[in-house]
Amino acid sequence: MSGNAAAELLVGFEGRLVGVITNDVATGLMRFRYAPDWLTQSDGFPISSSLPLSAETYAEAGHGFFANLLPEGMVRHRLTQQLGISEDNDFALLQAIGGECAGALVVGTADQIAEESSPPDYEPVTLPALAMLARERGALPTLAGKRGLRLSLAGAQDKVPVYVESGRYFLPRGKAASTHILKFNRRDFKHLPDNEVLVSLFAHVLEIPHARTSLLREGRQTLCLVERYDRIRQAGGRVRRLHQEDLCQALGIGPRRKYESEGGPSFLECYELVRRQSISPLADAAALLRWLVMNLLACNADAHAKNVSLLLQPQVRLAPFYDLVCTRAYRSLDRGLAMTIDGESDAGKIGRRHWLALAERLDVKAGFVLDVVAQLCEVAPTAAQAAAKHFVGLYGNSPAIGMVLPAIHKQARRTTQLLRQG
Repeated sequence: MSGNAAAELLVGFEGRLVGVITNDVATGLMRFRYAPDWLTQSDGFPISSSLPLSAETYAEAGHGFFANLLPEGMVRHRLTQQLGISEDNDFALLQAIGGECAGALVVGTADQIAEESSPPDYEPVTLPALAMLARERGALPTLAGKRGLRLSLAGAQDKVPVYVESGRYFLPRGKAASTHILKFNRRDFKHLPDNEVLVSLFAHVLEIPHARTSLLREGRQTLCLVERYDRIRQAGGRVRRLHQEDLCQALGIGPRRKYESEGGPSFLECYELVRRQSISPLADAAALLRWLVMNLLACNADAHAKNVSLLLQPQVRLAPFYDLVCTRAYRSLDRGLAMTIDGESDAGKIGRRHWLALAERLDVKAGFVLDVVAQLCEVAPTAAQAAAKHFVGLYGNSPAIGMVLPAIHKQARRTTQLLRQG
């Protein structure tokens, strides 16, 4: 890999040059600058809130934006081993797998970012084959960067982008785009796909916008299939990418600081960003508040800023929520909330005073915040039962139901009590 290392990487959008990434070897930072033509085009747009249109060269913010496109944790460790590059070399990893990422940008050579002139190239694959790879060394670490498969998904869970057509599955090669994300089970977190699908159904009943999920079964394994909201199918079978960014990218914060306890974004910062950037600030800010409360009730302690995104096309809007999981189902995971509520991370201690303080910080009426919390607490148990019933109707029974529903019921009761006590 080192023998093929590039001096710079190009960033493309729908076949047009957006900018250039250079690698500062001394600091380890990827520096980004917009292409002069992109700055002068009437339809050129900033690719991130943290990267305004300017002739400036962006160092930390540029590195943070592109590093947030890359895998993390054990998936990254195995992937860099497979590719023969250093685990901390973001530039080399982006060079290897920066083709099919979140959003609409493609990173690579001039040929790799050029507009597709021939039909998109997809490699047929079966669920049993992908499930086997996931069990052995991980599907993404095994596939990404191989045979023209330049695939990158952020996060620490093993998952791959796939194109789905009439019940068949394909891996996008070259410049081809995916339509879905396929997530696999994990030995250390049993029934994780079932958990995510169930909590997504819970959000659906609560009328909280979320990415569409479905459960697939392959032998003893279950898989979670997520429909991509940043992709649109067009006539002739082509898939158009829509640009998006997660809130860490939008705030210029790298993935190693995604948790508030590590200096990452607070809910206040995320709320203010959404209210400032969205074309529908009131509706999207209200949806973000409901997301915060829903995650508290669903016992999802991993609801951090990388799990919230803005769709930047055609106008800036809050994207559907994703990665909705009841983390309390797993005793090994930290129960402290990724985003505190008025500085409190213990879900069992958050009461009326915390919500009142949050309302003051958000500069919204206290009655509005209290009503949102009270209403969601009241309907959460019934919503959880409805979600479980729907889950069973679609997929049959699952141990995840017995793991998730009691946690939601208990948290709803506790939050209601604390809301009344003051």
